[in-house]
Amino acid sequence: CFFFFFFQAEDGIRDVERSRGLGDVYKRQNEDSARILELEKSNYELMKKIDTDFKPQIERYKSSIENLKSEVKVLKLENLKYQSQLEKLLKKPLDGVEKKHELDYMRENKIAEQEKKIAQLSEELTKAEQKGFELQQSKQELLYEKENFALERSRLERRIKDLELFLSETK
Repeated sequence: CFFFFFFQAEDGIRDVERSRGLGDVYKRQNEDSARILELEKSNYELMKKIDTDFKPQIERYKSSIENLKSEVKVLKLENLKYQSQLEKLLKKPLDGVEKKHELDYMRENKIAEQEKKIAQLSEELTKAEQKGFELQQSKQELLYEKENFALERSRLERRIKDLELFLSETK
């Protein structure tokens, strides 16, 4: 009976590079530490730049947003005030002068409407008269044709009589 045992190495135990001793490990640690310090310094400079350059702009934008919000609030209040004033005016009974102005305005509107109706009816009357004239002209043309047909008929009847007479004489 044979037993086979397989062992798997854990990650990080073996390096792809062959190690030449502890000196290489310390060298890599120093390089990594230097890179970390360089990145931390770069990060610190970026944070400092953000604090000096962008934070004041952000604060200005925030304050302008707050100002705009307060202006909108004021405008909404003014709008409500004007709406309530308008509602009060609409509910308020009119005095004599206002009633007279309102009646004059209504009268002018009615006159304008009546003038529009008169113009419309005049236009319809003109069209109707034109149509009547056309119908009268058509009637005259039909009467003329009727007379022509009557004359033609009488001529034809006379001719038939003449032909019948001629036939009777020739027989």
